[in-house]
This record gives sequence, structure tokens and C-alpha cells, in this order.
Amino acid sequence: MYAPIFGRLLTGIICAGLIGQATTGIAQEVRRALPATPTPSPGETAAPRALPAGENPAPRAVPVKPFQTPTTGQSILDERIESRGSGSQNNAASNNATSRGSSAEPDNRTRDQIANDEIRLAPEGGTENASDPAKAQLAIADGLYVRKLYDLAAPEYEKFLGRYQEDAGRAAAMYRLADCYSKMGQESPALTTYRMLLSEVQSGEFVGSAAFRLASRAFDQRDYGSAANLYEKAVDNSKSSEVRITALYYQAKSLELMNRKSEARPIYEEVAKTGENNPFRDAARLSVAYFALENGQKDSAFDLFRGLGADAAKPAVRVEALVRAGILGEDLKKRDDSEQLFKTAISTSAEGKWKQIAQLELMKLEYDGDKFAQVLDTYAKNLNALGEETKPSVLLIVANSYRQLGKLPKALDFYNQLLRQYPSTQEAADGRYQRLVALDQSKDPSLSREVDAYLATNPPKERADKATLLKAQALLQQNQFALAAKLYLELTNSSLPDSYKPD
Repeated sequence: MYAPIFGRLLTGIICAGLIGQATTGIAQEVRRALPATPTPSPGETAAPRALPAGENPAPRAVPVKPFQTPTTGQSILDERIESRGSGSQNNAASNNATSRGSSAEPDNRTRDQIANDEIRLAPEGGTENASDPAKAQLAIADGLYVRKLYDLAAPEYEKFLGRYQEDAGRAAAMYRLADCYSKMGQESPALTTYRMLLSEVQSGEFVGSAAFRLASRAFDQRDYGSAANLYEKAVDNSKSSEVRITALYYQAKSLELMNRKSEARPIYEEVAKTGENNPFRDAARLSVAYFALENGQKDSAFDLFRGLGADAAKPAVRVEALVRAGILGEDLKKRDDSEQLFKTAISTSAEGKWKQIAQLELMKLEYDGDKFAQVLDTYAKNLNALGEETKPSVLLIVANSYRQLGKLPKALDFYNQLLRQYPSTQEAADGRYQRLVALDQSKDPSLSREVDAYLATNPPKERADKATLLKAQALLQQNQFALAAKLYLELTNSSLPDSYKPD
């Protein structure tokens, strides 16, 4: 019954193999179908990229005192929390999304290594029995296969499969035949043979490995629906703990990228509980922490991020987790914990965006606690580590701190630096007003002219009214009573609180 069907399939596979040999050459090495190791890393596959660094601008700090204007910038806590894989399964590829745990993943070489270490010979052995024609034929093919003579092994496996339809070694032969095709760069017949194995054999170690290879190919092509189902089949059939934990992680990741997060979370949690020989543990823990944060479970997210920040393998993951925990700690009124978490993040060996955010957040915490001298000390210690994304906010905090300490010339220097280097930022818009406050405190005679220049930038009405009040006060001090009176009169119908308005 199977002979005619298999003969036709085999003929198609052999033809595809011959065409592939003629065009690519037997010796050419190509990328494998990647079975037992799904960990696409940045730059090696089309799988989602690892994240943390630099996709979105770091949110700005706008610590304005005494006249604070609400910032319109995005909160750091909202960063990378938007939906990853909205839309249907088939449209998931268009989202160009990444998993929350991507920054903690091993690179693709981990997945490829697991694939290369995957089953080579049948676990039960015994193929050397020459008295059994089927086993003798399979032994010939296996002997060539184990010596990596894939071009010679393939036709021997084809011969075995064509002659011995009911032999117990068919699953092993189909798996290794597919692997031979893959090693020779003949991906189409390789994938066809893996699929034929899954359709003919319902369970077993070779089924798990074939499912893993097909799942990895589907994942790389962003067919996350097929990938999730195939990874699940790999989990159910694999005897290798490495293959199983890798398949579990990528099953969860596939579900997450399809926005099926409620299904992904318990699988991530299962991966996170496996501590031994598990390169995906930190990635799974990071994903679980982000899920908690996204669902508003701040206490749980705080504990998860803090735990990851204490023992994650990668410094970059530790610093990301520490910063997240620190920001959550501020929301949860755990200021002392947050301060220590930010300091720990700054002391790590990791460099990049998250460490810069830690420096900025520590300075904000110190500023909000009226520890202005500590702000300047933190700035001096981390001066060389400032990044372009956080520098405008840092300059504004430093300028405001100098102003709060009464060191007005230094404050004006930093306001001017901010306006010169980052004129289009939200920090610059706020710094222009704070600079007027510093000019007022220093009794600068140019204040009226500077207010006029500021008003020409069309600031928000509340800020415009406060700037006008500063000008009226300056004119009054200069005994220009008529001009001052006119401005005070205009301000009686302003947006200023009553305490600012003249009697």
C-alpha cells in the first residue's frame, strides 16, 4: 500500500536532490534546517532581534522646580510594553516585533549547536546485522552518514526506504536522509522528508527532532502559528532535555509574538523553573516579569525584576532588570530600595542605554529629594558615561540643581549648553523657562528682553503667563511703573493661580 505512494515521493525527492547537487555542489555548506536548538540571535536569522538597546529614545526627565510643567514624554515604564504580536497569526511577521525576553537569549549558535549535537544514529543500535537485508542496507547508509559522506549516504537511505516499507528503522532512515539533503544544501527535499516522517510516524525521538527542525524553519520565516504547534510536538517527543527546554522556550515565544500571551506565560514560567543546563532561563524570567508589569502587577513585577537583577547571567540583562525594579520601586514608594538598585545598576560592567537610564533615574531621585549636591556628585562621577539619549535630561537636572543651590552662573552655563546642543528637545523647551527663573534670581538687567524672546517661541499659556509675571516684577524693580502696571493688569485674567495675581 505504501510502496507506490512512497515511490512517487521518493522520485520527486531524488530529482530535487540531483538538481540541487548540480547547482550548488555537494561540498557546499549551507544553513541547516535547525532542529534542536531554537534560539535565533540578532544577525543570523530572520527571527526577532534582541532588544534592549536603543530602539526607542530614552524618556526624558523634566524635573522643573518650582514651576513644574507636566511632561508629555513617554514613561520609561511604558517602554517595550506595547503589544508585540497584534493581529492574526499570518500577519505576525509584519509586526517586526520582539519577545520581551529577547535581550536575555543566547545567540543562534546555541540553537545550531543543539541541532548539530542531535541524534545521529538510532538509539537502539543493531544496524550492523548483515544477516537481515534491511538492517544490512541501513548499516551501509549509516556508515556513510556517520563519516559525513552525505552525498553517498543519501542514495543508500533512499534504497532502504524504497525496499523495506515495514522495517522498524524507517523513522531513523527518513530523519537521516532529510539531514543528508540539508547538509548538501537541498532544503526543499529535506523539508519534504521531515514532513513525510511526521505524517508516517506519530511519535518517537526522531519525530521530535524532525518537528523541531521544521518548527525552527517556520519560526525563522515568522510563521509563528506553525512554529508553536511544531515546537509543542517536539516537546512531547524529545528525549533530550536540551531540545525540550529549547522547544518549550520557542513555543512560548511563538505564542507571545502572536499576542497569545495568556498561553505563553505559563510555558515561560515552566522554562524559568528549570535551572540546570538551561540557557533560556533568564530570557523566560525576563518575559514573565514584563508580563506582570504589563498586567499592572507592580509588586510581582518588582520582585521578579529585582531577582533577575541579582543573578542574571548577562550583565546587560542584570542592568535592565535593576533599572526596571528601581523605577517600579519609586512607584511603590520604596525610594531607598530604588536608590540602591540604581546604584547597583551603575556599578555593573554593562554599558549602554540601561546604565545611562540608571544614572538619570538616580539623579532624578536625588533631585526630587532636594539632594542637589548629590545630583552634582553623581553627574561628576558618571560624566564620561553619558549618552546622547539621556544627556538633555541630565543637563536640565544639573542646571536646576545649580540654581537651587544658588550657584546661578553655573546654572546659566548648563542651561545655555542645553539650548545650544539640544534646541529641539522637550528639555530645551523647559530649560528656556528655567533659565528665565535663574536670570530673575540673579537680577540680570537683560531679563525683560529675554522674556520677550521666550514669548516669541509660543510657549504653553501657563508658562507664558509666568514669564510675563517675571518681566512685570523686573520692570517694577527698575521703577518702570507704567509698563509694569500694564502687564499686571493683563495678568488679572491669566491662567495663574490667585496667589500669583496682583490685588
